[in-house]
Amino acid sequence: MNFGIIIPYRNRLENLRVSIPILKQFGQIYLIEQADDKPFNRGKLINCGWLEFNKEFDYFVAHDVDKIPELVDYSYCDNPCHIGTQIEQFGYKMPYEKFFGGITLFPNDKFEQVNGFGNLYFGFGAEDDCIRRRFEEKNIPIESRQCRFKSLPHEINIDYILRMKNYQRFKAPVDWNDGLSNCQYEIVDCEDFDDYTLLKVKL
Repeated sequence: MNFGIIIPYRNRLENLRVSIPILKQFGQIYLIEQADDKPFNRGKLINCGWLEFNKEFDYFVAHDVDKIPELVDYSYCDNPCHIGTQIEQFGYKMPYEKFFGGITLFPNDKFEQVNGFGNLYFGFGAEDDCIRRRFEEKNIPIESRQCRFKSLPHEINIDYILRMKNYQRFKAPVDWNDGLSNCQYEIVDCEDFDDYTLLKVKL
């Protein structure tokens, strides 16, 4: 099974310098950089990466740039599988029972079946809860593995107005038309480097 690592990214160069040399040992890295002034949109960036590169892998991990594997299993899983279960910044335990963020494995077919992430979750929060809910509503089993990750330091700026809008959107019924099928973006640059492929997009 071909494995891809999709990293949604913007303005974390110090984290990137640490994580890339480590993660490249596990698979091909696709760094999806948001190259506009809009609030960061993790879910839509992952959608962009999948739409551009899914023919190159059978399954992938959506991987935050500031999470460094200490004890990890990236092997194939038939179903979506959350592996960000023990992260340093959360005291190496789940911050809440259904936490689905940080690092999650997705088989291509199951990711496509739920139309990927919602595209409207700008800023911090709820995009990972949304895709978990999509799998639940499609009766697709959700698995997890006990994997351990170190957290790299970075500045955290949370727009609480956007965060509240995200959670209000999450509470509404799932919009199945929003996702991979209507993900619009402009490619600014695409380049292969020794350790990763960089895709710059405007959302």
